[in-house]
Amino acid sequence: MVSRSAFSQNCKSKVIIKTIPDSINIFLNNSFIGKGFAKVELAKGKYEISAKESPIIWDAKTISDTLSINDCGEDTSISFNFTTDIYLNSTPQDAYVYKQDSLIGFTPMFVPLKDDSLTLKKPGYLSISLPVTQKYSDDNIKLDAISKTKHTNFFTGPTFKILVGSIIVFGAATAYFKLKADNQFSQYQNTGDQSFLNNTRTNDLISGITMGALEINFGILMYYFLTD
Repeated sequence: MVSRSAFSQNCKSKVIIKTIPDSINIFLNNSFIGKGFAKVELAKGKYEISAKESPIIWDAKTISDTLSINDCGEDTSISFNFTTDIYLNSTPQDAYVYKQDSLIGFTPMFVPLKDDSLTLKKPGYLSISLPVTQKYSDDNIKLDAISKTKHTNFFTGPTFKILVGSIIVFGAATAYFKLKADNQFSQYQNTGDQSFLNNTRTNDLISGITMGALEINFGILMYYFLTD
């Protein structure tokens, strides 16, 4: 005949204990039973299970929990998660990271390891939504470009050359007609001949027109320079 005490000793439950990361030490009633993973069989009773970071880590953390086994066959699984943030990165970087409608930062960055869904956005690229899980810590999230059209650099294109050439021509013309007007006006002052004064006005008018064209071309050049 099997005694009640013998039956009680054989009445055990399986307990599986896991930690994230797997470098965490696991203790049962202050006795070391594994690192990262432990599987034990426990009889009825109360037990203290602790997960501890290595003591060589500054400000090492400990998470403890009390486990009660009340009946036979109460198989239990316990998990201790020491990871509170994950490293989120993307290719290309500097993508906008949104939590719902709120901008929380730019890649690369650390984000809380929760069930929240985040959205990555970057001008010129397709947006991507993703759940925050541990797998994103080691991989860059690739953003797909909206268009593969090659962007032509303004400074190597024909427009830039035309504008620069026009500025040089209009600048030279402005200086030429201005000097010519000054010379005609000097002769008018010396001789009093009305024809010199008329020529002065004509050359000043041409100089003003070329100066206006020069300013317009320069303004267009600055616009392309600032928007390219």
